[in-house]
Amino acid sequence: MRFSYEHARDLFIASMSLSGFLVTYAVASAPSRPAERLGLRGLKRRRAIEQGGLFAQVEPLVRWMGARVSGLLSDRQREKLDRQLVLAGDYLGLTPEEYAGLHIWGAILGAIFGYVFGRIANAAPGMFMLAGAGLGAIIPS
Repeated sequence: MRFSYEHARDLFIASMSLSGFLVTYAVASAPSRPAERLGLRGLKRRRAIEQGGLFAQVEPLVRWMGARVSGLLSDRQREKLDRQLVLAGDYLGLTPEEYAGLHIWGAILGAIFGYVFGRIANAAPGMFMLAGAGLGAIIPS
């Protein structure tokens, strides 16, 4: 049996689908931490939402993903992200969990845009999808 481009494409699509399912399952099944009072971060968040713009539109999705991710972060990762947020001036009032969730949303959107771009350019959409996911994941930083 010969291994052709179609076989490689089908294998790639199957592996990406399985990876997407496993990541979705891990995020959805992770236990969430109890909510905490935000104080100054809450004030900054409220101001960012009141100003409108893109953050006001995506804030519920960021908050939802933050709750899903909260059980996946170790205390050390949470402290490191919290320190980065404090040094950034508590930008938009994000919690460490929401910041990590923002990276996940960035990777998802980057993968979608990369795939679409690859299809439009009539090139290897899988490669563009991976590059888009990587780029989308680092954009929030």
